Amino acid sequence: MAIVRYVLAKLKPGVSREDYERFEREVDYVVAGRLKTIVSYRTHRITATDARLAGGPWDYIERIEITDRAAYDTELAAAGVGFQEYGTRPVQKHGTPGAVPGRDVLG
Repeated sequence: MAIVRYVLAKLKPGVSREDYERFEREVDYVVAGRLKTIVSYRTHRITATDARLAGGPWDYIERIEITDRAAYDTELAAAGVGFQEYGTRPVQKHGTPGAVPGRDVLG
Protein backbone atom coordinates (compact mmCIF):
# COMPACT_ATOMS: atom_id res chain seq x y z
CA MET A 1 0.00 0.00 0.00
CA ALA A 2 1.28 3.46 -0.91
CA ILE A 3 1.90 6.14 1.71
CA VAL A 4 0.86 9.74 1.01
CA ARG A 5 3.17 12.36 2.44
CA TYR A 6 2.24 16.06 2.63
CA VAL A 7 4.91 18.71 3.05
CA LEU A 8 4.17 22.38 3.73
CA ALA A 9 6.85 24.77 2.49
CA LYS A 10 7.65 28.44 3.10
CA LEU A 11 9.94 30.36 0.75
CA LYS A 12 12.98 32.08 2.24
CA PRO A 13 13.02 35.89 2.12
CA GLY A 14 14.24 37.11 -1.25
CA VAL A 15 13.33 33.92 -3.14
CA SER A 16 10.80 34.65 -5.86
CA ARG A 17 7.86 32.41 -6.65
CA GLU A 18 9.14 32.18 -10.23
CA ASP A 19 12.60 30.96 -9.15
CA TYR A 20 11.15 28.36 -6.81
CA GLU A 21 8.66 27.08 -9.38
CA ARG A 22 11.43 26.87 -11.99
CA PHE A 23 13.47 24.81 -9.49
CA GLU A 24 10.47 22.55 -8.95
CA ARG A 25 9.98 21.96 -12.69
CA GLU A 26 13.63 21.71 -13.73
CA VAL A 27 15.18 19.97 -10.72
CA ASP A 28 12.76 18.59 -8.13
CA TYR A 29 10.29 16.95 -10.55
CA VAL A 30 13.17 15.54 -12.62
CA VAL A 31 14.82 13.98 -9.55
CA ALA A 32 11.48 12.72 -8.25
CA GLY A 33 10.88 11.01 -11.60
CA ARG A 34 14.08 9.00 -11.08
CA LEU A 35 13.29 7.80 -7.55
CA LYS A 36 11.83 4.30 -7.58
CA THR A 37 9.93 4.89 -4.32
CA ILE A 38 7.86 7.81 -5.65
CA VAL A 39 4.52 6.84 -7.19
CA SER A 40 3.38 10.45 -7.76
CA TYR A 41 4.63 13.89 -6.79
CA ARG A 42 2.98 17.30 -7.18
CA THR A 43 3.66 20.70 -5.70
CA HIS A 44 0.81 23.22 -5.36
CA ARG A 45 1.00 26.93 -4.65
CA ILE A 46 -1.27 27.78 -1.73
CA THR A 47 -3.59 30.62 -2.69
CA ALA A 48 -5.93 30.62 0.33
CA THR A 49 -5.96 29.06 3.79
CA ASP A 50 -8.24 28.75 6.75
CA ALA A 51 -7.72 28.29 10.49
CA ARG A 52 -7.06 24.54 10.12
CA LEU A 53 -3.70 25.28 8.48
CA ALA A 54 -2.01 26.64 11.59
CA GLY A 55 1.63 27.64 11.83
CA GLY A 56 1.88 29.34 8.44
CA PRO A 57 1.76 31.28 6.36
CA TRP A 58 2.79 28.56 3.92
CA ASP A 59 3.54 29.15 0.27
CA TYR A 60 3.36 25.59 -1.11
CA ILE A 61 2.12 22.13 -0.28
CA GLU A 62 3.64 19.00 -1.78
CA ARG A 63 1.75 15.74 -2.15
CA ILE A 64 4.17 12.85 -2.45
CA GLU A 65 2.89 9.28 -2.81
CA ILE A 66 5.60 6.78 -1.89
CA THR A 67 5.92 3.01 -1.70
CA ASP A 68 8.01 2.75 1.49
CA ARG A 69 9.06 5.47 3.96
CA ALA A 70 12.51 4.13 4.90
CA ALA A 71 13.47 3.39 1.29
CA TYR A 72 12.19 6.84 0.22
CA ASP A 73 14.25 8.58 2.91
CA THR A 74 17.35 6.67 1.76
CA GLU A 75 16.78 7.51 -1.92
CA LEU A 76 16.06 11.16 -1.15
CA ALA A 77 19.23 11.53 0.93
CA ALA A 78 21.32 9.99 -1.86
CA ALA A 79 19.73 12.32 -4.47
CA GLY A 80 20.84 15.45 -2.57
CA VAL A 81 18.23 17.83 -4.02
CA GLY A 82 19.14 21.45 -3.10
CA PHE A 83 15.83 22.74 -1.72
CA GLN A 84 17.51 24.49 1.22
CA GLU A 85 18.54 27.52 -0.83
CA TYR A 86 14.90 28.22 -1.73
CA GLY A 87 12.85 27.59 1.39
CA THR A 88 12.13 25.68 4.52
CA ARG A 89 9.99 22.59 4.99
CA PRO A 90 9.12 22.72 8.67
CA VAL A 91 5.93 20.65 8.57
CA GLN A 92 5.67 17.16 7.15
CA LYS A 93 2.53 15.12 7.57
CA HIS A 94 1.35 11.71 6.52
CA GLY A 95 -2.31 11.04 5.89
CA THR A 96 -5.07 13.18 4.47
CA PRO A 97 -5.35 16.86 5.43
CA GLY A 98 -8.30 19.12 4.78
CA ALA A 99 -8.63 20.59 1.32
CA VAL A 100 -6.20 23.40 0.54
CA PRO A 101 -7.05 25.64 -2.43
CA GLY A 102 -4.02 25.89 -4.66
CA ARG A 103 -2.49 25.59 -8.09
CA ASP A 104 -0.21 22.88 -9.43
CA VAL A 105 3.05 24.65 -10.27
CA LEU A 106 3.26 22.74 -13.55
CA GLY A 107 -0.34 23.57 -14.46
